[in-house]
Amino acid sequence: MFRILSIFVFSLSWIIGFSQTNNNVDIELLKKLTLEDISYSINAQSDSGRVLFGLSCNQETWGECTAFAYKQFGGSWILKDTLTIPNFQGQIENLSYDNQVIYFGSLSAGGSSGNGSYYFNAYSLDENKFYSLEYWWSDFKYSNYGFSNLEEITNIEILNILEKNVEISDYVYKPSGELSLQDHWKIDNKNIYEEIFKDEIKVIFKYKKDIPLDSEEKVAENDNFILYNVFKGNLYGFDKNMKKYFLIWVPNWSYDTTRFIDLDGNDVSIIDSTLGDNGAQIYIDLESKEIFGVYNRISEK
Repeated sequence: MFRILSIFVFSLSWIIGFSQTNNNVDIELLKKLTLEDISYSINAQSDSGRVLFGLSCNQETWGECTAFAYKQFGGSWILKDTLTIPNFQGQIENLSYDNQVIYFGSLSAGGSSGNGSYYFNAYSLDENKFYSLEYWWSDFKYSNYGFSNLEEITNIEILNILEKNVEISDYVYKPSGELSLQDHWKIDNKNIYEEIFKDEIKVIFKYKKDIPLDSEEKVAENDNFILYNVFKGNLYGFDKNMKKYFLIWVPNWSYDTTRFIDLDGNDVSIIDSTLGDNGAQIYIDLESKEIFGVYNRISEK
């Protein structure tokens, strides 16, 4: 009885929709069909026939991947569509098949510049067509971001599948309703990068009891303050008298690292290498909040 039931379930799975992922035989077949080094595969049985899907990825650091979709016809295979996308180190995420759609994600990182894109990709077996939704960001912690071609995807079923993957993706910025110290600092000191070279002005600090850092890198300490510098991030302080943390400086380019120079009493000196042609030295009085900047000059030989 169990054997009969197993055969029935297996047969039914082919009728409803069956798939196998990264099977060695399928990968070898795709290599023959494409003459490419196939790394990923899906063999899917759909309502309209069997589809063989494969991905070939350039293994160089800044490479790309090409997806192939073949449909079986008369014992042979017909190429129905291809999709080439930028890719980081040949890594494909969440490769899956469900409800007549093959899905996979692909990351394209921009290196030390802080730029990148993530591609939410889908192949519709009903349409024999690839879709790719690009989400891009620039600078550290997604200071600029957005979907580049969302309006171009009009297939509602595909949009729903892509949206579900967007919701669970760590690459998509999903802001909360609470402002961070960095958010407060950027709002309160909106034009500070230009004003500090014109007049001596005051910087506005917000204070917080809980530490706002993922990791502490102490760079200086005296009787009144402890300073923490975050790699590719901001300069923070801890006021020992108030027993609160505060954000001192956010680099002009948010993927840069503030270069700490000195803490002398209440006076802090730092360098922001992204201001002007050669960077700038910035001086801040942590007590009076007075701040001014001086552009770095190239010495004449």
